[in-house]
Amino acid sequence: LLQLKVTSTLTHMATSSTTFLAAAVLLVLIARTGPASATSTLLLFGADDCSGDFASISDCSCHNATLTGGYIFSYSQGAFALLYQNSGCVGSANALTKSVSQCSKVDFGSVKILCATNGNNLREVTATQ
Repeated sequence: LLQLKVTSTLTHMATSSTTFLAAAVLLVLIARTGPASATSTLLLFGADDCSGDFASISDCSCHNATLTGGYIFSYSQGAFALLYQNSGCVGSANALTKSVSQCSKVDFGSVKILCATNGNNLREVTATQ
């Protein structure tokens, strides 16, 4: 009788330890990966009515605007877009800080999506306007 009780207690402790270990590993994985980063998307169109050929931009690098018929910007929190007058993402720029579209000819030379969500975006947007 005593032996059954000890075995039952040891089995319960092993199950509890396994559950605790699994929960601890899950928490460590969540902490290491962090929250999913926000990514906005900019569609550049060849035709002035936002149709036809298009390019989709969602990465955090500079892109020269080869299609200038219009754009649709889908904003995701913290991921602004800068529309530069010149190619190479240099010079003055207009900031897109919300979802917006323009289905007519555009006159910017390059675009950059700022993907960081740590507050540095606002300083860069302010500095380039």
